Amino acid sequence: MDYSKYTGAIREGDRSAFRAYMDASLDQLYRLVCRIIASEDDARDIVQETYIKLWEKRRTLKSDKSVFAFTRQIAINKCYDFLRAEKRRGGWSRSLDAEEYSALASENKTDDELNEREYQMILKALISGLSSKQQMVFTMSVVEKMSADEIADLTGLSKTSIKSNLYHARKTIKKNAERIL
Repeated sequence: MDYSKYTGAIREGDRSAFRAYMDASLDQLYRLVCRIIASEDDARDIVQETYIKLWEKRRTLKSDKSVFAFTRQIAINKCYDFLRAEKRRGGWSRSLDAEEYSALASENKTDDELNEREYQMILKALISGLSSKQQMVFTMSVVEKMSADEIADLTGLSKTSIKSNLYHARKTIKKNAERIL
């Protein structure tokens, strides 16, 4: 979707344009943050903080750049900050436990739905075992299907660093997946 029509109005402080932009972009931004963070509650907080920061920084929007690109960059930086802070606090790690499996079974889902949910839980657990930088790069590259150039533009990392982090992320995920399965 083209959000560039909102850029000028938001930059000028038009609250109704900002609200319309939030309504239009919320789902897409939330899905992006959920893929990186893996916790829906934390993702909601990050999305909210992202929109607050966007409003505070609205005067720095460039007319030739989409407001969503700017918003996405804020969200990714907030995700990265969150992941680093969680690692410092002892490492947020998504673990698979018996409670989650029994909750899945009690939801009366079909086998395909259970397999998909189980796959998503395992993938989130594997991603959460990576360093914060590897989580960001892996999610943006593999899940979001961004190119190394796009990731470099958003994160400020060099292409070499991106490729290295992606290599190590894949290697770690493969090793941990083999151990789990």
